[in-house]
Amino acid sequence: MFQFDVVFETLCMAHTNDSSEARRMVEANQALQTCVNVHHDPQNFTTALDSLTTENHKAFISYNCEQFEEIKKCYIPFTHQLTLCFNERDVSMIKTLIMLTEEFAYICENGGANIITVHQSNYSYCAGNLKDVLHDCSTPGWDDLRNKTIDTMTKQDCR
Repeated sequence: MFQFDVVFETLCMAHTNDSSEARRMVEANQALQTCVNVHHDPQNFTTALDSLTTENHKAFISYNCEQFEEIKKCYIPFTHQLTLCFNERDVSMIKTLIMLTEEFAYICENGGANIITVHQSNYSYCAGNLKDVLHDCSTPGWDDLRNKTIDTMTKQDCR
């Protein structure tokens, strides 16, 4: 997600012609990675999402939304450095690609009402095998798959 050090450095240098700013951009990106990793483990998040039940829903939302609030703070120095290295349009584009503010808001909205529990989640399998899923979606069975909902999907649908 954040492996853009060389890109940030090169673009910042091209925009500012200042190697110190370019170096600070790389440092800000690395600090962002470190900070986010302290508060969010994608594997644990995915595993918890797969095993989400009505009983643990509130704890899942509470824990992750608290972590998301901490992650938002991680972006502050990074965003500041972006504004020093890039024009407004580029800053907006970079923030859209990297900052998950809208995703966090969606998950946490109305006490997590957007996150539903399902009897058997195939999220991990589908997310981890996206290439295969996309290939399978281009096969003749695609019409059948398109008519399914998350409640009617099975493991077979993700293979």
